Amino acid sequence: MYQYTEFDRQFVKLRAAQHRDQLERWQKGQLADEEFRPLRLQNGWYVQRYAPMLRVAVPYGEISSKQLSVLATIAKDYDQPDKEIFSKAQAQQDLLPGKSPRLIKGYGHFTTRQNVQFNWIPLDQSADVMDLLATVDMHGIQTSGNCIRNITTDELAGVAIDEVVDPRPYAEILRQWSTLHPEFAFLPRKFKIAITGATEDRAAIGWHHAPFVIPPEVYDDWSAKDKGAQAEEHWNHQFTAYASAYPEMAVEFKRRMAGDLPKNFHQTVVDAVVAANTKAETVASRKASQLALEAFTAAIPELLGGSADLTGSNLTNTKSTPNM
Repeated sequence: MYQYTEFDRQFVKLRAAQHRDQLERWQKGQLADEEFRPLRLQNGWYVQRYAPMLRVAVPYGEISSKQLSVLATIAKDYDQPDKEIFSKAQAQQDLLPGKSPRLIKGYGHFTTRQNVQFNWIPLDQSADVMDLLATVDMHGIQTSGNCIRNITTDELAGVAIDEVVDPRPYAEILRQWSTLHPEFAFLPRKFKIAITGATEDRAAIGWHHAPFVIPPEVYDDWSAKDKGAQAEEHWNHQFTAYASAYPEMAVEFKRRMAGDLPKNFHQTVVDAVVAANTKAETVASRKASQLALEAFTAAIPELLGGSADLTGSNLTNTKSTPNM
């Protein structure tokens, strides 16, 4: 599914750095408790009766082995409360009527909304945990407060035999649309959404808010599979006739569409490097870039470039590429 871009990674790292700054200012008394509370909650940090609780976002329940490894490290190294606090909490647990379960530490807990929680991480270590999560594209943003907490779906999404449509792309679109959206940051209460694309409801949409199912007649009306198949068949028929009339052009078209380099491209690069070394000119970096473009655009006609009104200044124009 969705792969983080460099922008995404930088954003999560900056958010972790922002939390560290807020934490340090709170520890120094520069931020009051009531000022720090909404800031830490926006990153998934609660403070419960005995210890902080962190909730980590796992959009539509999809998680990698590398991410699981980091979560295990957090459980082992950071979900370790002060012994006195833990003993006090267990003593209160023992006072409950009936046979109450023993408290556990060093564990992560999967929630009904497919996120992960840790119950004993000391708050003064929270910034270190945020940095660690950021190394595997994870965070606690929007996992608490009156916002859209998570978009959940079928655990068999993408492979279920009774699946009508893969719900994950729709879950991802909703995630991007709702995350950090100011209209959803201060809802009257917390809000969760579940999506299913199969005949059997394994996403438990009735447990979530505003359950809805796309009626088959609506899906059929929006589906363009048949129309697309007809268009593709028509295109293939037309291209077969074109390839028969212009075989060399058809081969070149297929190469460009496949993203393959010309057969002689390696030699083109070698010749360009040899020519540059032979001349040994001292030129500005943008001029050196233009010389490289001159060599490559002649060999790869489909290579497009430019800098709009700065093309002349940045020297991204070449002799072999006409103005468009």
